[in-house]
This record gives sequence, structure tokens and C-alpha cells, in this order.
Amino acid sequence: MKQNKIAELSDEKLLKQKGLLKSILMAFGIMGILMLAVVIYIYVTSDSDKLARIFPLPLGLPIFIFPISLLPTLINLNLLNKEIKSRNLN
Repeated sequence: MKQNKIAELSDEKLLKQKGLLKSILMAFGIMGILMLAVVIYIYVTSDSDKLARIFPLPLGLPIFIFPISLLPTLINLNLLNKEIKSRNLN
């Protein structure tokens, strides 16, 4: 979202958009925690065979990339919060 587009939103739409982005971030945060738990579980319960120990590596890579993919959403939420603060809505 561009700053101009955010400034054109009504108060209700602005607050609704903020709630939507917060919900999306919380859902993806929970999914990230679950992904991490699955990788740890696979790593701990695997046999001492070297191939079984390497298996979580391809699963672990998305866990480190996952937060980076959420940056645009965090930036938009930050812009929305600034606009809400400038309008004294919350």
C-alpha cells in the first residue's frame, strides 16, 4: 500500500485493514511456530543415521525464510499504525 492510498481510506476501513493485517500476522506466526516444532520433532526423533539427521535441513530452510516473507505485511501494518496515530483514532 502506498502512503497516498492509506491516507484516502476512511476511518472504519483503516481500522478494519489494521485488524485484518494483525490477524494475518498472528496466523502466520502460529504457522511458523508449528513448522519449527515439526522440524525439531523430526530432528529429535530421527535415528542416528546420517541421512535421517540431514532430512530436517530442507524443512528448516523455509523456517528462516518465512519471517522475511512477512516483511511487506509488517511494513503495511506500520504505515497503517502511523496513519491511525496521525488521525488520533486509537
